[in-house]
Amino acid sequence: MEQLAASTTWPDAAQGAGAIVQAVAILVGGGWAYFKFVHGRTFAHRGELDIRSSFVAAAGEVGALHVCVTFRNTGLSQIPLSENAKQVYTYATSGDDWDPARNVDWGDYLKLTPLFGEHEWIEAQEIVTDEVLVPVPHAAAYRLVALVGSARRRTKALQWTAEAVILPKSERREEEVCE
Repeated sequence: MEQLAASTTWPDAAQGAGAIVQAVAILVGGGWAYFKFVHGRTFAHRGELDIRSSFVAAAGEVGALHVCVTFRNTGLSQIPLSENAKQVYTYATSGDDWDPARNVDWGDYLKLTPLFGEHEWIEAQEIVTDEVLVPVPHAAAYRLVALVGSARRRTKALQWTAEAVILPKSERREEEVCE
């Protein structure tokens, strides 16, 4: 009789231990999936870069571009900024460079203007704006390329760019550049 009681208890104990191991495996797998797919994407670096500009006429051969660059951290984690990747490249083209048969060749940049000098990082959901005045020679059109990069830390470095083309005889008023 004792053997019969022991034989029915051992399979029940093994089945109970198997159920516990299976429950632990499901919890560990679910936790891994959460941290791998949900948590990892939630705290990914996300940002939006915007550039606006207008031409400011001046006497003589020189004018200026009033440039407003806005960076929005739309993610839930801080974005560390790279010291070497926070700038605006300014290009210009003269009327002689216009050719109806091809796109404009902007050539090399005229000026490289630093941005966000006082920012080493941008907090989650923070919006930062920088305004610069870039002196330029008179030209038929200007192209601005803003570049902001994240510093390489635990994740790979990211880079955001925004571009704008400005015509000097634009009807846009100065008040509309930075809102």
